[in-house]
Amino acid sequence: MKRKITLLATGVCLWLFNGHAQTPCANDLNGFVASKNVGLTGFVQLKNGFEEKAAQTYTYSGTGKITSVRVHGNNPTIGLLSGVPLKIGIYNVDLSGRPTTVISTVNHIWWSYPDNMAGFIDVTFPGGVTVSNRFAVTVEIINGFPYGNTFDLKYTGNGEGLNQDLASLAGTSTGFNWASALASFSKNGDFYLVPTIANWNIPLFSTSSSCYSVNSAVTFENQSQLVKDSMFNMIGKTQYMGSNYFYSWDFGDGSVVSHLMSPSHSYSTGGSYTITLT
Repeated sequence: MKRKITLLATGVCLWLFNGHAQTPCANDLNGFVASKNVGLTGFVQLKNGFEEKAAQTYTYSGTGKITSVRVHGNNPTIGLLSGVPLKIGIYNVDLSGRPTTVISTVNHIWWSYPDNMAGFIDVTFPGGVTVSNRFAVTVEIINGFPYGNTFDLKYTGNGEGLNQDLASLAGTSTGFNWASALASFSKNGDFYLVPTIANWNIPLFSTSSSCYSVNSAVTFENQSQLVKDSMFNMIGKTQYMGSNYFYSWDFGDGSVVSHLMSPSHSYSTGGSYTITLT
């Protein structure tokens, strides 16, 4: 006589960046650009009449909301009360990673004091900006007399050597078309334009039935929504050597945990089992 296996499925989802694990993830300041800094940090100058705009592209696949952007830099205009007006934006990008259409922008003035002392400003996007594909964070100088017309944007330097071509520049010198900072300006690095983003990671899996015969293979179809790109999930980095996994399956019978995306498992004893995906 065959005995049946009844599965009671539950799921939770693990997201990792600097040790956070939540569903959905709380707002987290992305650390990708800083991770590529090889000690040659400098500045790229944006100036009216030359390159007035800069962009940093991020690869992304999932569902997230950008709540703010941290812009690192320096206002070289002399004077304690000198300011340079900036426009910070979130853009769609083309296949080359160059900005195309604007999603949202916010204006902000960078003051010589106290912003130069802090080295960065945090610019909030009211209501947040929802993203689901690759996007770019941009900054540009706005003409606004009597304010300054020059801004020094922090830059990782040219030593990281990965040739990822994620930084762009635009302005008078490019006919106001976005150009690769690597190909057109020999800048093999990244701009410190850093988004704060919340990611929605939704655990979900299914099987073809809730009852199975003893010793028959049960295949679990993983349908979870999970941000895996290495810019937003450290597990996705090629050189990741940690002890975490995208997926960990507990089949509820004391067997070895599986880290496959959609594993199969058989049960030697009939009964009801709670399956947990983390």
